[in-house]
Amino acid sequence: MNLKKSLNNDKMPVILTGILSALIFAGIYGIKILDPLYTSWLLNGGDLTQHYLGWLAYRESAWRFPIGMVDTLAYPNLTSVIFTDSIPICAVICKLLSPILPFDLQYFGIWGITCFILQGTLTANILRRYTSNSAAVILCSALSVLTPVMILRMYMHTSLGGQWILIYCLGLLIGRDRYADNKKIYLHIALIGLLSAGIHMYFVLMCGIIIAGICLIDILENKRIIRSLCILADYVLIAGFVTWSLGGFDSGMSSKDIGLGFFSFNLNGFYDPQGWSCIIPDRPLAGDGQWEGFAYLGAGLGLLLAVAILSVIIDREPLKDLKTHWKTVVALAAVFAVSLFIALSPVITLSDRILFVIPVSDRISDIWSVFRASGRIIWPCCYILELCIFIVLIKYMRKAKILIPLLAMALMLQIYDIHVPLADRYSSFGKEAVFDTPLDTEEFWTGIAENEKIKHVVYYEMPDQTYMYPLTYWALANDKTVNNFYFARSIQDKVNKCRNAALSELPEDSIFIFPENTDTDALGYDLNYYHADHLIIGYVHSVISY
Repeated sequence: MNLKKSLNNDKMPVILTGILSALIFAGIYGIKILDPLYTSWLLNGGDLTQHYLGWLAYRESAWRFPIGMVDTLAYPNLTSVIFTDSIPICAVICKLLSPILPFDLQYFGIWGITCFILQGTLTANILRRYTSNSAAVILCSALSVLTPVMILRMYMHTSLGGQWILIYCLGLLIGRDRYADNKKIYLHIALIGLLSAGIHMYFVLMCGIIIAGICLIDILENKRIIRSLCILADYVLIAGFVTWSLGGFDSGMSSKDIGLGFFSFNLNGFYDPQGWSCIIPDRPLAGDGQWEGFAYLGAGLGLLLAVAILSVIIDREPLKDLKTHWKTVVALAAVFAVSLFIALSPVITLSDRILFVIPVSDRISDIWSVFRASGRIIWPCCYILELCIFIVLIKYMRKAKILIPLLAMALMLQIYDIHVPLADRYSSFGKEAVFDTPLDTEEFWTGIAENEKIKHVVYYEMPDQTYMYPLTYWALANDKTVNNFYFARSIQDKVNKCRNAALSELPEDSIFIFPENTDTDALGYDLNYYHADHLIIGYVHSVISY
């Protein structure tokens, strides 16, 4: 087969981008974490452990409807897999297959490389419609894969690494002419509703804003208000149904939480690297929580942004196209403005200064607080900027011989700029991790595990993560429940009520875990007390002699 002909194939840039994206992932994280049976890297604390244990607890829970309910993490209360950020759509699929899968199985490695591949290929799929230059498409898509905003979240808030869904949505907005006169748009919108609710609830809001932009174009261009309302209703109904099916409305957890105005976007966010650049210095912030509004694009993309702005100023052709496609420009600007406004939150800041506070009613504040980490809503703005940069350069520099060298230089600059945090990730994930449990008194814990009467673990108060996560893992591995866990939203009132009921009844199917420094007055229950591994364990009968 002729190599040049293959490279010019319409889909070849997308295929090559997918391969390159997978290689970039392997270069950052290594390949060890792709092994579904390798779980030690998920058990050493932090949010990753929360996500993994959330999946294990969901898997060990009985099937019930809604299908996302978990009965093992806050027993006897039911919670939803949504609130452990365990990528619910992956959890449901793997639970269906669980009868043929081993206990220690993880899908987070596969999720990560899939996100990188989709981030690159969806970008390439958009850009190939503007040029037949495969090299330009591949280089731009590689820059998209190396977006710090996405890499920061991967394996911290793992589900939020799925930012490719925003590119998918923006592709529908930018290429809306393909769906102007057919019903395929409804299938795409339904799929986005399924995916956004099945990955993370913050994507429901962000995708909803972009879909509203799609509807705005339809109204401006075709005056089809009914069709636009149907598109929006399609999204809301599917996303709402998936959320309900996963138990999002049945867990009893408060949808709102404190933090609105603290976890926000700072107006310096696009040029504040927050430790992600070895070229550009960090800028001050108005509060520690504003890391949630991280929106740094990287020095390579910053260079391309400057060149794109200059090309628009110097060349008249882009200005003519802006007038021709003004409806798309208005829709993108509206999505950008709405996302920016929500991300800023009611407290508008620039560097370490509070510029002003937007007065809002308690009712609006309660609704806004559902998405208390409002800084995350800046992500659609990041990808609008990226795609606009790529499209401007590809369209208006296509005849210039400097386009490919410029993109290659930007890619190298991008890698150099963020090479330190990338190297840190390889250091953390590329080498084999070892899970070292603090539960060293093996004979004691084995005795409890083998006692068929003991079904539940009740924390008198939540242990710190050093013990809470290993205890939870031990409980789940031995077919026992726990009464409390770290969730994305609070259920503490219910947990306290059930704990107090258990302490008043002292059932023989439960052991009670007390911190080592528990006040002696709190140990006055009619229990046998044992001291093991800096914990005090209470049980109505003798557990084991050791």
